[in-house]
Amino acid sequence: MKPLLVKKFINNRFELIRPISGGSEGSVYIARDHHTGKELAIKLYHEPSGHKSYHREVNGYRYLAGLMGVPKFYWAGQDQRYHATAIELLGPSLAHLWRDCGRRFSLKTVLLLADQLICRFQELHSRNCVHRDIKPENLLIGVGRKANRVYVADLGFVKRYSALSDRQILKRERHDRRECEKNPGIGVGLQGTEVYAAWRAHYAKPQSPRDDMESLGYVLVRFLKGHLPWERLWASACTDLERQIAVAEMKRNIRTETLCKGLPSAFNLYFLHILLKATPDYTYLREIFLRLFRREGFKDDQIYDWTFKQEAELLRQHCNNRLKEQVKKFL
Repeated sequence: MKPLLVKKFINNRFELIRPISGGSEGSVYIARDHHTGKELAIKLYHEPSGHKSYHREVNGYRYLAGLMGVPKFYWAGQDQRYHATAIELLGPSLAHLWRDCGRRFSLKTVLLLADQLICRFQELHSRNCVHRDIKPENLLIGVGRKANRVYVADLGFVKRYSALSDRQILKRERHDRRECEKNPGIGVGLQGTEVYAAWRAHYAKPQSPRDDMESLGYVLVRFLKGHLPWERLWASACTDLERQIAVAEMKRNIRTETLCKGLPSAFNLYFLHILLKATPDYTYLREIFLRLFRREGFKDDQIYDWTFKQEAELLRQHCNNRLKEQVKKFL
């Protein structure tokens, strides 16, 4: 969806400079705060579809304020017919960087990302919240000195979850699995993004931290392999509902070794842990990837696949600017 056409100032304070992106519920702009002179990001929410998302997102930013990897929240309000939020300006999303790198990340880059992201969601879950829409588009890198830090953005689906005992969680999951096996097409109603959503999200079941970690696992596998097994269903001749049912059923039944075929065993161990443990052991999940990182002889130099591409682009821009300055001198 194209960015909204709006006036130049929001709340007589934020000057819109240029659009960054547009989605189904809102559009994001780079803006300048005339109170501080700083650049930040302004999100304008579409009418009326974005209103519910606006209130959830504002609550999410306020409740999760101060967590590492959550953008700073500056302002929220309504300006004439637009609901808007002002947050810290971030760099490109991992989705954008992944496409720039040929839709594949190296093992080193994926392991560096995995370590950061497991920490991010451990902190989010410590506030009794689940994200419910983990995807590369919602994972952004910082700018400047924070360019190697990964941020979790778009908190419109964040929700508090009921703290249950491990026994209650496993009992509920067994019940849900039996129910879905008996009636695989009943209750299908996706929460989140189809490619990355946990299987329970396809049936609109209450989600817990293990569902977030399942989604994160799908993101990491796709970063490495370039695809997930159920993506081939998009090419099949079926209705949207038939495809949704098939995707949900495949996620519910797929074996971890099939999902992680061709990948180091650490990824299979990750999914086995998510499958068997009611509450994720984040330290264990980080450790299995850190062991692989050390075994491969990688250095934690925070150099990612896109690092040199970005440096080359900055150098190109610098050279172009110098050339323009020299041309002006001769005119």
